[in-house]
Amino acid sequence: MPTSLEIQWAGLTMVYKGVSYVLPDGHTDYHYVYWLAATPTILVVSDAYPTLTDSDCLVFLNKLGIAITVPNSTVIDGDLIVPGSIVANAIAANAITTDALATGCITADQMAVGSITAVQSQPMQ
Repeated sequence: MPTSLEIQWAGLTMVYKGVSYVLPDGHTDYHYVYWLAATPTILVVSDAYPTLTDSDCLVFLNKLGIAITVPNSTVIDGDLIVPGSIVANAIAANAITTDALATGCITADQMAVGSITAVQSQPMQ
């Protein structure tokens, strides 16, 4: 029986290249649940973002006991963004504001040298 931080699944079938694979029912408290073509009759779980090939599929994301079915998602959860896939020039100017950043989440060692400069403000008249 799943705990409150676990997700569960039942009656899953994966179809790949015209072949159906019936998957066993299960539950997990791991963060990622995925299917690998190399082991098509089971789902694999991990807390680390999995390395997937074009033949593999992320199936569920466990958000504190809430199952997000990835193939049917219409909104991309931040945990589904492939690490290293977003580069700075892909982020629109002013898209990230201080309201979106947690206190202390950016430290000096994460800044590129010379990326922050000071501009002297003019006194109000």
